[in-house]
Amino acid sequence: MHWMKSHFIVAKIGDYDIREAHASISHEGRDKTIFELNSYYFWISRFAVEMFLKQYIHCQTRKSLKQHIIAKPIISLAVMTRLQIDLIDMRTRPDRLNPVIIYNWILTCIDHYS
Repeated sequence: MHWMKSHFIVAKIGDYDIREAHASISHEGRDKTIFELNSYYFWISRFAVEMFLKQYIHCQTRKSLKQHIIAKPIISLAVMTRLQIDLIDMRTRPDRLNPVIIYNWILTCIDHYS
């Protein structure tokens, strides 16, 4: 391990290079790199390997993006067969049109067919 100016760079451990171990397993990841290094050394920490992989440009530029789950579309076969209803409670702040007419609720209803 070497100190370089103001930041720490993990480069070599003994005669076996971390980059060489990581490349020998085809850049498979942290756990497989640790397993490969542990076949030569028993004292290499997970922290040292994680620091190396965070700084290793080759893997950082080729890291795959997380795939988001695609939501299933809502399928409605006819009018008024699938509804979405939202009821909002406004009793703490009622809408008073006059002393007789007071609105306490807001109802929203959406038909998914249209």
